[in-house]
Amino acid sequence: AGNPLQSYDVSTGDLKWTYGGTQTGWAPQPTVTSNGTVLYLQGITTSYLLHAVNGLTGTKIWESPLQFELGWSDANIVCLDEERNQVLMLEFPFAPDSGKLYVMDIDSGAVKWYLSKALNGFSMTGNYLVRKDDTVYAGIVQESWSRERIGVINLTTHALDAVWPNPAETYDTYINSITLCGDALAVTFRKGNGEPGGDLVIYDTADGSVRWTYTVTQFITGDVAYNAALDRLYLPTEPRLIALDLDQTAGDVQPAWIHTGYGAIYSPSIAGGIVYFLSDTNAYALNETTGTVLRSFPLGEPAYEGTQVAVCDGSVYFSGNGGTCDLYAYGFPPECSRLGVTITMPAHHFTWTDSCSCTVDICNPGSTALTHIPLFVLLDVYGTFYFAPGFTETPTWYTVNPVPGWSEHIVLPEFEWPYGTSTAEGLMWYAAMTNQEITSLLGDMSTWQFGWS
Repeated sequence: AGNPLQSYDVSTGDLKWTYGGTQTGWAPQPTVTSNGTVLYLQGITTSYLLHAVNGLTGTKIWESPLQFELGWSDANIVCLDEERNQVLMLEFPFAPDSGKLYVMDIDSGAVKWYLSKALNGFSMTGNYLVRKDDTVYAGIVQESWSRERIGVINLTTHALDAVWPNPAETYDTYINSITLCGDALAVTFRKGNGEPGGDLVIYDTADGSVRWTYTVTQFITGDVAYNAALDRLYLPTEPRLIALDLDQTAGDVQPAWIHTGYGAIYSPSIAGGIVYFLSDTNAYALNETTGTVLRSFPLGEPAYEGTQVAVCDGSVYFSGNGGTCDLYAYGFPPECSRLGVTITMPAHHFTWTDSCSCTVDICNPGSTALTHIPLFVLLDVYGTFYFAPGFTETPTWYTVNPVPGWSEHIVLPEFEWPYGTSTAEGLMWYAAMTNQEITSLLGDMSTWQFGWS
């Protein structure tokens, strides 16, 4: 909110183009088609127009003929049925029992057909739907606006083929998330009136039968993630992330592991055997097999339910919150194949208020940890050398015990670049490990040049 649609280069973060006016209400995320068209909801508080924008140039292709009402949602997601050249969008206004499903042409934005309470006897609910072949799974309401169920809708006939309730349905039953997991559908239901607790229900998509249910006493805080390779679900709650294998026996459902954090868990995403998520003021990376924390990344502001993690082409992207609303991009570390060190800073040039830090990544390609290894980190200021950690001209060093794979040693913790630091260029960091006798280098060394103004 407060900005137009913005496009950035994924490698550099450079702004490529902007589109449209200032978003004065909530700012739902865009959706991108396979040919690069960006579908973008732009509006004022509750009323939005759907725009199709050329992803390469930022020029408008079409604008929808309807003014969509999305209530107070900033999480509405435009969905796709590219097999039929269709855009699928739920309109879920603030008023109860009035949600609709609109199906529009991808090329023109014209409405092909829609579902509503007045036409079909049920209303739609939620911020998104999921699709499998010619079937849509979405939240619906039939007789009571506070009793939400899964509706199975046929995209060919436009008919409601089946309705799947929560087996533990009460008067106040609300859908929190819907995730397609192969031939199963994972749905989380939350309690009404702001009460903690909820149910994860696994339906068989073949007949709607319930395979198993897992109940939690904490708040469910977002969408379930699914890894088909492990056939495993990740359920985010406050303050736990719960790993659950999909193939389990009803009545005896056991977590593979549980990670306990410091606040609500948001937006688990999976890549390369790692689970990424946001919580409190950090993004976290966990080993998918064991649930152990591999690394954390500072956000600077607390995460919340609208902040997300995305993984694409060798980088992980996540969004901050609060007054900054920053977008962060981290590259995956390269394969650890050569013994040595790599110096890393956020940039090569710093100005007032920039985030600055200095770390040394250590690669140990062996199968056992190294012990009592001297790590030298030197700052070269125009030919004068200052040795960390004390930054004096007297030689000092760190003693490290590199574990197999990558490990990190912090030289300068993150800080905000101060005001009034004059100008400097061409300063150099040098980092290297040596043998214990400090008579020869151990592996590859590293350098980093930087400056400020």
